[in-house]
Amino acid sequence: GGWGGDDGSKELESLDFDPVNNNFLVDQHRHQPHTLRGMGYAAFTSKFLYRWLFTVAIGGGVAVSAHVVQLSISLLIDTRNTLLQTYLESGVSATHSFLMFCGYNAALVVAAAFLVIILEPTASCDGIAEVKAYLNGSHVVHCFSMRPMIIRFIGTILASSAALAVGPEGPLIHLGAGIAYAVTRADKLSKLFPFISPSILASFHNDRDRREFICAGAGAGIAAAFGAPVGGVLFALEEAASHWTPQLMWRVFTSALMATFTLALIKSGYHSGDVSLAGLLSFGNSQSLGDAQMRLVNPDGTVTQSALDAPIYYWEIIYFLFLGAVGGVLGGLFNFMYSVLYTMRPTRGFFKMLEVLGVSLITSYVVFYLTFAFPSCRSHGSWTCMGADNWGDWCGGATDNSTCLPVGRATCVEASGWVCVGGENNGLACRGKGDCEWRGGKCEPLAFHEQFGVRLRCGAGEYDELGTLLFGAKEGSIARMVTQAHPHEPFSNTSLFLAALAHLALMIMTYGTSLPCGFFMPCWLIGSSFGRLFGQLIKHYVVGGKTVFSGAYALAGAAAMLGGVQRASISLVFIMVEGTANVHFLLPIVTSTLTAGVVGRLFTREGIFDFVIRHRSLRFLPHDPNWLMSLCTVREVMGQPVVAFRAVERIGTIVDALRSCSHNGFPIISVDGSEFEQAPPRARRQRSQRVSPEEGGSPVGGTFQSPTTRSRSPTERSPTGSSEAGAGVHRWQGQRESGLPESESVRARPEVAGRLEGVLIRSHLRHIIGARFMREGSFTEEQSLWRRVTAASAQEVQLDGEQSMFELIEHRRRQAEMSDDKEWEWGMFCAEDRSRYVNLAAYMNAACYSVHESCPLSKSYLLFRKMGLRHLPVVDHSNRPVGVLSRASFSQLRLHRAIRAHYSEEMLLSEEGVRRGPRMRAAKLIAEHQQRGAGGGGPVPTWQLRLAQAITKD
Repeated sequence: GGWGGDDGSKELESLDFDPVNNNFLVDQHRHQPHTLRGMGYAAFTSKFLYRWLFTVAIGGGVAVSAHVVQLSISLLIDTRNTLLQTYLESGVSATHSFLMFCGYNAALVVAAAFLVIILEPTASCDGIAEVKAYLNGSHVVHCFSMRPMIIRFIGTILASSAALAVGPEGPLIHLGAGIAYAVTRADKLSKLFPFISPSILASFHNDRDRREFICAGAGAGIAAAFGAPVGGVLFALEEAASHWTPQLMWRVFTSALMATFTLALIKSGYHSGDVSLAGLLSFGNSQSLGDAQMRLVNPDGTVTQSALDAPIYYWEIIYFLFLGAVGGVLGGLFNFMYSVLYTMRPTRGFFKMLEVLGVSLITSYVVFYLTFAFPSCRSHGSWTCMGADNWGDWCGGATDNSTCLPVGRATCVEASGWVCVGGENNGLACRGKGDCEWRGGKCEPLAFHEQFGVRLRCGAGEYDELGTLLFGAKEGSIARMVTQAHPHEPFSNTSLFLAALAHLALMIMTYGTSLPCGFFMPCWLIGSSFGRLFGQLIKHYVVGGKTVFSGAYALAGAAAMLGGVQRASISLVFIMVEGTANVHFLLPIVTSTLTAGVVGRLFTREGIFDFVIRHRSLRFLPHDPNWLMSLCTVREVMGQPVVAFRAVERIGTIVDALRSCSHNGFPIISVDGSEFEQAPPRARRQRSQRVSPEEGGSPVGGTFQSPTTRSRSPTERSPTGSSEAGAGVHRWQGQRESGLPESESVRARPEVAGRLEGVLIRSHLRHIIGARFMREGSFTEEQSLWRRVTAASAQEVQLDGEQSMFELIEHRRRQAEMSDDKEWEWGMFCAEDRSRYVNLAAYMNAACYSVHESCPLSKSYLLFRKMGLRHLPVVDHSNRPVGVLSRASFSQLRLHRAIRAHYSEEMLLSEEGVRRGPRMRAAKLIAEHQQRGAGGGGPVPTWQLRLAQAITKD
């Protein structure tokens, strides 16, 4: 929050999720309807209603964006593969075909890199780390602006279509968060939707509501990517959100469900009304259609389903554990290599462009070389045998005279499958005339023609295995590996092994470049390839052809690879289950995912998102504090000296302070003992508050005037009944109205008699003093907002504040525009303006949290993180501010610096130092403390004493 960022991330500010508490905002909150009770006009103009409407709109917007991304990627991939097929069929040499293939991919990659490197560098990678840091409380500048979102949208399409080992699922999460962020931009939405009240739109323009909408957008993004609404909610909980409530859970689920449902409806138009396709990467449709084509009719008329009813044997658990360990090793390798390569990547724009171009050329060469060096053709199932002993088996086309037996009588026809028409077996799959005729039906070809894969140099009705895996549509390849079980395996062992190794190496090289891309799709493909390969080896060489479904191993391998990379377990399991639309394979998924997470932590303790956050210097506060924080007090790391303002302050003092420091939060202190306490009764009267008679107030002019509010002493108990002094935490709700001496500068130190009254952030101060340069149309100089907010003397300031200033600060109604020149930043205030006074206490957060300077840093950390604070004032025993805690105060650099000021690294970490040095020094420290305490009034125990007691304790 501006109080010293010595960890390499000074440009990042913190968000303030703790709402401001003052009289005006409390009154506004009381007058707003929060439910739909009464169903009157107020219900339809309430923030409650629009919150849910915007949540539904976010889900729909994410679904439409995801569909456009998928269609665009499919169009570009099909165009490239069609051109390549045309080149090969026309007799063009392999060299010229490669040049066309390489040039096409390079053009897409260079275009995407140009957009990112030149126009918007923040649009690189997948953006999930930025979403995670933002929801944690770090204000990532331009992370969700319009231009980064458009560039990420276009760049994701271009990069995902260029045969790179990347996918669009990760950027979709960031796009969903960006769509949600746009909802909170009142100034933009008011132009698009003039029928919506500007006050309603502006009420969402705050960090707290923005956080909830962005969390809902992130959950909708993962739901649209995988067709997993529950998985999207759990992903937002497990990976993205740092603050969670039951209300937020329902909003995230609503947005994710809306995204899934909308995308399913859109895609149903392309699949004869089938709504089982509910994501960019889902297997419901592939599995159900495959099951319809692969049902076997037994002699007694019963039907056996090969894919959905595949058994999972108890002895297979060992193989799933092994597969999970392999996924953990590969995931740990990927995270480690990302961390190593990140420090070696170029930082200048020209070299970044060269890096991206080099990655594209290498990728194109590798996939093209492997495809043509290891050709392997396989039937894609649109041709089957008819009139044969092996009726219904796949064959290679009209010219295939060897697959269908007996040769000469059987033929290969264009039919994806066979089904009984009429009779008692109507609708069931058939394998010949006898399956249907004895029940009064006829075996007819199934009217479904599936064109799968990339053909290249293969014959009609066939696809090239490596070509399909390496630069075809990855969704179709993954679906085949996970679901296909009959009549033969979709890919050979050699093709699976080569494709997995190539994708792993290319993904390590590509992820982290200046491209908007994600790792979900290549990780899924790598894991599925290794898993399918492992399952086929077990099926053919271990169990001797026993009924083992290799698709279960492909699914477990994909879960293991993703679990080893991102270290998420619960959300990943639900994404896999919802994506396959089958809970039958829950055991393999859970087993491999948990094993991968355990094994992966043996190599790297952090997931990929944590690596990206650290390398990009995004201030992220983990859930649990560092163990070293228990050895420190806030005094060791707080930002100081404090720049504070008195409750009634002079304009010149505020302007000079804002120009001389970069702090974003300023404690407001009392004016006890000043000459303003002798002001006329008008300046000393208490502010009117809307309280009930039961609270001790009396009605005055339609409102209730509260009794004198006093601040609680550190020894008083909080409203919850627990003593806050023991933990060093106080919540101050009192606010005094008094004056101050005409001092030009205030530095709060222990010798300054000023108690903490509240906190005021820099942007609010800019609004207050910026009113001097505000254009207000017909208002005269004496009626201007500047004259109403400020006063010529401290005794004449308004105690209740100016309503127009409250509305301006809270962005409720902009009655005037700020000047673009921002003259106040350059100190262009005349002497009369600088001598005027303003009542800062009316606009401050009067219910801010504070901690005592001897409070353990670990407790302050928990308070700071759980409450979503931006600034946490530190006070002494007299409640005078002596420092400020911000997000930078909890950085590793500042923490280690505080620790090493008293103990060396050897004494803290080495076994020899822990056994000898600290014990000897600890005993001496405890003895000295006991001697001082015996004299009466010993000092407050510090972290050194607590460490000494812990060391000497057996």
